[in-house]
Amino acid sequence: MRVISPAAATRVRPEVRRSRAVNLEFAGMIAASAIVVFGLALVFGGKLARVAEDGPVARLVQLASLEDAQPLEPRLTMFPTVYERQAALKLIAQRIERPPRLEHVGGLASITIPAEDVRADKRLVLLNERLARRPQATSVALFT
Repeated sequence: MRVISPAAATRVRPEVRRSRAVNLEFAGMIAASAIVVFGLALVFGGKLARVAEDGPVARLVQLASLEDAQPLEPRLTMFPTVYERQAALKLIAQRIERPPRLEHVGGLASITIPAEDVRADKRLVLLNERLARRPQATSVALFT
């Protein structure tokens, strides 16, 4: 009668062990890939859901192609009164006519109005508030 030790009987051959490790690694890679794909699907779905909120691209205004400032009027919501919006449009129109051409939104930051003009016109509410914070200023930036 032959005696077999229990440890020797349950020993797994090395090639089977390697095969199991490769299978486990493969399963882990599939699971990780599935999680990444699920995350990308969530992001894409969230972005698609916000498209309707952002509105159509047709509402964008190309500054480089502006001939006059009128298309900007509905977007000047930072000015509380119609008079102030019209004054801002006039300044923007003057800037559009001067070279260099507006290439990006940052070009609008160069538009200023003299401080004495703002002080003289009390209907320019927002601009007078900005000037009150800096009373020594000689001009007030239209956009800050």
